[in-house]
Amino acid sequence: MDKMTDEQLIDRVRQGHSDAYRVLVEGHKSYIYTLVYRMVGHKETAEDLTQEVFVKLFRSLAHFRGDAKFTTWLYRMTTNLVTDFRRSQKRKPYEALLDKMKGWFTDAREQPEEMAMLKEDQERMQALLSELPDKYRLITQLSHLRKTRIPIWL
Repeated sequence: MDKMTDEQLIDRVRQGHSDAYRVLVEGHKSYIYTLVYRMVGHKETAEDLTQEVFVKLFRSLAHFRGDAKFTTWLYRMTTNLVTDFRRSQKRKPYEALLDKMKGWFTDAREQPEEMAMLKEDQERMQALLSELPDKYRLITQLSHLRKTRIPIWL
């Protein structure tokens, strides 16, 4: 079954062969993960979104008409899903991330998992700050510096 084309695998999936879907996913999961990771830049988010792509693929496979190559259709589905995700993230207020910053300056040396999560939060905050217009980024940084005496750009 590993030598079948995508179209043949799709036909088998439509006939109810779950093993064909597994082969289809295995053949494309590294490409989709890489694509998603390059778009979002965060490992866990990329893993979650890749899984969502394949869930959506399973639900949408009946609608694949074959007008384009399967990989083109899958690529378009993936980019649309990630674009929707990124839009939803932009709608979220920055306050939630600023609240997380309060815990950055506690002693987490004895908790490696906490340190790893703290580093991820800091990287995400830096990424979000870099997306802000300069005047808002400066205001946010100065406000944080005034409150904590510790610059957030360290």
